[in-house]
Amino acid sequence: MAFREVAVTKIREVLRAWLSGAGLRQVAERAGVDRKTARRYVEAAVAAGLARDGGPAQLTDELIGQVAQVVWPVRDRRIAVSYTVEALRIFDHYLSRVLQSAATKAKRFLALAKPPRQAGEVPWWQEDYTDARKIRDRKLFS
Repeated sequence: MAFREVAVTKIREVLRAWLSGAGLRQVAERAGVDRKTARRYVEAAVAAGLARDGGPAQLTDELIGQVAQVVWPVRDRRIAVSYTVEALRIFDHYLSRVLQSAATKAKRFLALAKPPRQAGEVPWWQEDYTDARKIRDRKLFS
């Protein structure tokens, strides 16, 4: 049996097509996966609480994560941690390149921000704890 990495976009694509009322064969064709694979995704999602008449709003990141965990369980936690650390390193490098490029275009220098010195001063990391997307990302990678 060959090993293939589960793409989260494929899971979401399969489930979105299934929620729209398509049969498993048509869902598999739309998503470009095998019919049996589409069935495994749908069965895992239904077991996680997905209802066919519930609409696409049910396709949360948590549900997709539960489906991915069922169809591709991590057998060795050390490997999963290694992949996560590497993904964060790549993302951090990409973000620093984007910021450096923007600073170069604006003819500015990048400098590390200093911590707040006085009470009431807003810290530079405040956004990481108030922005919903960044809170979700922190929970996802913690």
